[in-house]
Amino acid sequence: MRDELKKRKYRSTDEIITRIREAALVEFKANGFERSTTASIAKRAGVTEPQIFRHFGSKAKLFRSAIFETLSEQLDEISKEFHWEETGLMDSRRKTGSLRHTERLQAFLLENSDLIKSLFIANAYGAFEAPQVGVDDSLANYFQLGTSIMERQSPATEGVPPRIMVRVSFGAILGCVLFREWLFPSGVASEDEIMHGISQFVFSGLDASHPERRTA
Repeated sequence: MRDELKKRKYRSTDEIITRIREAALVEFKANGFERSTTASIAKRAGVTEPQIFRHFGSKAKLFRSAIFETLSEQLDEISKEFHWEETGLMDSRRKTGSLRHTERLQAFLLENSDLIKSLFIANAYGAFEAPQVGVDDSLANYFQLGTSIMERQSPATEGVPPRIMVRVSFGAILGCVLFREWLFPSGVASEDEIMHGISQFVFSGLDASHPERRTA
């Protein structure tokens, strides 16, 4: 016990914060916002509850730091990959890039589906009193980048506005991921078939914002 206390005594502030965030991420992912407690998080992190409140203020703020920042960082990486479309002027290259991007986005959402569900549940229970920054900002940046790329590809169009289409495409992928077990029960298709089918569907839908491609 004395050795353990000695080790804790010499932890830096950054190390303590990192340990708390990592422990919180595991707890929130496994139990959601409501069922996770600061006591269980403190135990997993090897810290005290007062340390959690000292560095984060409340469970809600810790949730934002652990969940929002983690998702934001990864979504920002996905957004950077969007730049392939700027040079994908030929349909074949555009299709290859679109499929690759939607499959990458699916993988991201699948990997973080438990965190996203926790986020939805926390909002449903009123855990946050005001609009949050973080994931919302990253998602807004993703939509803005996708809209600008689609507008550059087809400045004048009578199809679905890019600002709407980029959101519809994201929503379609998100819905298929979050309700995957309902939509694709065991035996319907393999994981590769499901992922490829979703990507093909999204790519076909994107052409709704480019009617000239459908009539060419």
